[in-house]
Amino acid sequence: MKTPWASIAKIKVDGIHSGTGFPVTERHILTAFHVVGEPETGAIGRDIKVCFFPHCEFDDNSPPVECLASVLEERSSVKHDFALLECREVPKPARPLPLSDQCHVFVECSSPGFAIEKPNGFAPMGKVASLNEPMKREAIALGLQFDFGGGVRMKGHSGAPVLVNGMVVGLLRTAFLDEAEKTIGGILHAARISDVIAHSGGLLTCAAVSAMAALPPPAIRWPQSVPPERTPILANRKEEFQIFEEMITGQRRERVLLLQGTSDSGKTKLCNELRARAKQLGLLHSSVDLKGCPTKSEIFHSLQTDIGSAILGSSSRTDGDGRFCRLIDDFRQLAQPAVLFFDTWEKSSHEMRDWIEKQFLPRLDKMPGVVVLIGGQEVPDPEINHWGDVAVHRPLGPIKSTDDWFDYTQRKWPGKPVNRHHVEALALAADGNPGAIYRSLVKVLEGLRTQTQSAGGAL
Repeated sequence: MKTPWASIAKIKVDGIHSGTGFPVTERHILTAFHVVGEPETGAIGRDIKVCFFPHCEFDDNSPPVECLASVLEERSSVKHDFALLECREVPKPARPLPLSDQCHVFVECSSPGFAIEKPNGFAPMGKVASLNEPMKREAIALGLQFDFGGGVRMKGHSGAPVLVNGMVVGLLRTAFLDEAEKTIGGILHAARISDVIAHSGGLLTCAAVSAMAALPPPAIRWPQSVPPERTPILANRKEEFQIFEEMITGQRRERVLLLQGTSDSGKTKLCNELRARAKQLGLLHSSVDLKGCPTKSEIFHSLQTDIGSAILGSSSRTDGDGRFCRLIDDFRQLAQPAVLFFDTWEKSSHEMRDWIEKQFLPRLDKMPGVVVLIGGQEVPDPEINHWGDVAVHRPLGPIKSTDDWFDYTQRKWPGKPVNRHHVEALALAADGNPGAIYRSLVKVLEGLRTQTQSAGGAL
């Protein structure tokens, strides 16, 4: 497989070549912590420059391109020896390299970088020798056995990606060295991408993919749109119900329904009816109330409980933030639809909003069977998110139609003496506010019941 040299960078700290790095997003570059800082003290170099050499890949006269970068200390780790650098934009034609937390012993690997031995680029070949090498500070690393043997000066190669089948499974951190700082036996250690993902504060969850991502997702077995067992007891909201029905039966391209309404809009009742419809059709479904700012871990356990560990097998076996990239893989492999309900969006944590809006929903194309409903007084703005073309935003306004409300009362309270004039007066007085109208109808019924009981007592 061709080496992505245009995406391999020299890292310079205070003007001195100190290591290698590579982009993992459009703005972030990954390297070893000791390349840009002092592990013992945690001190960070001030002047960090990242230089790419596109001509190494394209064999043309492209000049080197350079950018300034800074260390995201809260998303870096001395223990695992990695640092995330942030720049304004990774210069083209460099591109983010795909990450994978999947790795096996004896699999072939390569590690392109800029060691002092060969400052114009060097991509040693070898094998992954161990998945659990003990390191300082109780860290665990990949053990690598490269083919070049001993005697190679690898200084400057730290932070280089370890590539397996074109995907990054680790980054170089240390080597066994002799007194001349040359390798002994070609044995090196690499930080595991699974640890990088788990300790990067969620930043790399979206970049992490597994070997399964290379496989096409299975065809989705959508259910047939059969008539409901009962007519939903709703005042209007027929259009919202129909849109949802088309989404969960595979009849619409859009697969995100955003229901926005005030606390009196009837949103909760509508969501309950939509959830019952998904259940009636036998769909996998999970409901998460974001009120109280549940953590990502708590939300994952809700999904795991509702959908099942057998289906979310890969993510259930993964710890930390790494489980969320595996969650996407699990949903990708589904051959049946799964409906995820997220309610009370306005009460959600920034962490959860960031994951759903910027990491999960942008990857719906990789999860063709997933339908998402988000409800709340606030909902994500589809106009500013690039997944907006697969979303339908439905503000839940007032329901002023007397016909709709009278039909509702006949299904909600069959046989009760509610007449059309009652309903018309209440709908007008409440200006179509669903919550206010419902409460008024209940009071009217209680009043009628009291009158009936009093009349009965007098007899």
